[in-house]
Amino acid sequence: MSKTLLVIQAHGGMEPHVHRHWPYWKASGLDILGVDRVDGVVQWPHAVLSDSLPTISIGRSTYIDKETGNMIRIMVDTFRYCLSAKWSDYSDFMMIDYDAVIISKPPPHPGGFASTLAAYCPPEWKTKSTRCFGTPWWMDRETCARFVAEGERSLAAGEYDNGTPDCYCGLILDRTGIKFSPVNSFHRNTLDMRLPRLLNECRDAIANEAWIIHGFRDPQHLDYVLGRIPLSEVSNVL
Repeated sequence: MSKTLLVIQAHGGMEPHVHRHWPYWKASGLDILGVDRVDGVVQWPHAVLSDSLPTISIGRSTYIDKETGNMIRIMVDTFRYCLSAKWSDYSDFMMIDYDAVIISKPPPHPGGFASTLAAYCPPEWKTKSTRCFGTPWWMDRETCARFVAEGERSLAAGEYDNGTPDCYCGLILDRTGIKFSPVNSFHRNTLDMRLPRLLNECRDAIANEAWIIHGFRDPQHLDYVLGRIPLSEVSNVL
């Protein structure tokens, strides 16, 4: 029987977003693992909501780091941890960022690497990958083992590509032939969500049964796409 572990990536200072999105993650019905940073521990919602939440600190609080591949290491190390005996009851692992919101119950894992194809990589991104994948990064146990093995090999060789996990996922898929399975999602960067056009695209995606949406740090943006307030009440727009 399939059993999914939801893995939330966050770092210190992001508690307002983590706490706001917590009810949505809980409503997914999935068991949750919180992953923060050794130099940026998160006050997870269980401290205030009395929920039981296992947590672990992995990596440092940096953004894109092309010199050391810190964000890529965090991803690979986290998935390696998921493969440990502690999580042997789980058939698959769904990793998301703290600004991703699960708005309805996810379907069963479709097999392979289930994710959002965010873009085909243009030359100016300076990546060896052909594709860029946004959260969720969701793999069954067998796929995860292949992903981690290639990630460890690449990191040991000092290959950090352009430093982004999104493109590194594409690079690993290019090299391993792991199957990509698209999910019904909406994925944009947080700053882009200030555009009313994208807010409306997200509403359309939700109407078409997208179950996960990404790029939400502004509570008004989330309230609007979920139909709680009109656009006229959203202040952070361009």
